[in-house]
Amino acid sequence: MDADAPGSNGWPAVKIFDGAATGYSYDDLIFMPGHVSFEAESVDCRCQITRNIWLHTPVIGSPIDTVTESDAAIALALEGGIGFIHGWQGIQEQVDMVTRVRRHASTFIFQPVTLSPDHTLANLDELHAHTGISCVLITENGNAEEELKGIVSSRDADHIEDRETLLAEVMVTDLVVGHDPITIDEAWELLKKKKVGKLPIVNQEHKLVSMVTRSDIKKLERYPCMSRDQNGNLLVGAAISLGQGAADWERATKLAEAGAHILYVDIGACSGGEMYDFIRALKVHYPKAQVMAGPVSSCRAAKRLMDAGADAIQVGTCMQVPGRLETVGRSDATAVFEIARYARLNYGLPAVAAGKLENVGHMLKALCLGASAVMPSQLFAGSFEAPGGHFVNRGVAAKMHRPHEPSAVSASTEHFRGSVGNVHRHRPAAAEAVEVSVGLQAGCKGQLSILISYLVEGVKQGIQAMGFRSIAELHAALENGSLCMECRAPYACQAATAAVHQLKHARHPELTPLSASESGMHG
Repeated sequence: MDADAPGSNGWPAVKIFDGAATGYSYDDLIFMPGHVSFEAESVDCRCQITRNIWLHTPVIGSPIDTVTESDAAIALALEGGIGFIHGWQGIQEQVDMVTRVRRHASTFIFQPVTLSPDHTLANLDELHAHTGISCVLITENGNAEEELKGIVSSRDADHIEDRETLLAEVMVTDLVVGHDPITIDEAWELLKKKKVGKLPIVNQEHKLVSMVTRSDIKKLERYPCMSRDQNGNLLVGAAISLGQGAADWERATKLAEAGAHILYVDIGACSGGEMYDFIRALKVHYPKAQVMAGPVSSCRAAKRLMDAGADAIQVGTCMQVPGRLETVGRSDATAVFEIARYARLNYGLPAVAAGKLENVGHMLKALCLGASAVMPSQLFAGSFEAPGGHFVNRGVAAKMHRPHEPSAVSASTEHFRGSVGNVHRHRPAAAEAVEVSVGLQAGCKGQLSILISYLVEGVKQGIQAMGFRSIAELHAALENGSLCMECRAPYACQAATAAVHQLKHARHPELTPLSASESGMHG
């Protein structure tokens, strides 16, 4: 049949969305299969998430305090994604988390932590408590790029009771060093040959240049797709929720100076032209930092942010108003398609789909509609790496985490994004009148790396089923009309959703409820 004949093989996205009188959700759409002549493992999931940053995995950790702190951000970056450290905490706490993620893995560490011979073991203990670093290089005056004097590890320091002992008395001076210039392969061979864990790199004057560690090189072998910058540091983002006055710029300044690769500017609690001036100032003072801004649900709002200098757009579909009614915003599938298309055609910038991405099917559909990556709001909450406490209930591992959505929101904070725990810890001025009910949710989703692998495998299989080898091919097909889809009838959507809900909450999930069976759905 002619591919251009209406309805011959579904409909291209333009015909579905342009001129539609209603908005569509992810569950309203079904994508048509294509010719498959390759394995799902060969599908390339590389994606562009900002003007200058690409990822191997199109998965981003949401800047919510039940989802992404340093542990989750590290797990995401190791698997090829990226996490955004939430801003519902003190500025220094957030900066420390960004630093911890960046330093978790690298090839050459160009700014290793150093102390001087005149520092004491108490100073080393303080450093360990603050950063987790227990092995430190000793330079002449305690600064990098000075003459290397020695090294102190926990093995040298732990057995000494007097913590006022100078590092000069315990440091090891007979060091194995590499000489600049040196390649990472040469450094790895030297580490193996000398059987040491850390290799300082020095120049001809014996001044410290960088450092290579055995653990970092092992991570490269174990996680070949990890998200890294040119210096080998893990990629990490950080969130700035506007609406707190001068503290916003202080937070942004310290995060940029700490090396956050992407600054996510949350405009939900801000209005007027302040947000655009803020983004312009960021791009002027910190041009190397990429800026992602959102959430937006219209092309008009996205245009203003990109004109101000945003390097990527976050697409959010609805805003919370009193009573949790979704009365302000847009249907998620429609918003993603329209905004991603507008940003790509007019600015050449990517759009990230955020919000109610509840399963791998929603994630796949968001990518099919033009999103460069997905940022689920609560899909990663409850994993081992997400914030929250662990406990064991009848021999089964579980986890307590705070529900994200507050139970009531005042009219002055119609887009409050903080969760219950941090309202009391670090309450911004815009959230003074928020009333919340403290509650805990139990659940455990296991390791984040396993969950991400499952999600990525599902995305790859979906892209393969449509006959495409990469996300880039998928987006090209969306643009030229060869990626086709159909709309489901409202009754079919409601019946399918009800069936899934009943199966999920059934006491005996191995038995199919009558209402979830084919006869029950159509009888």
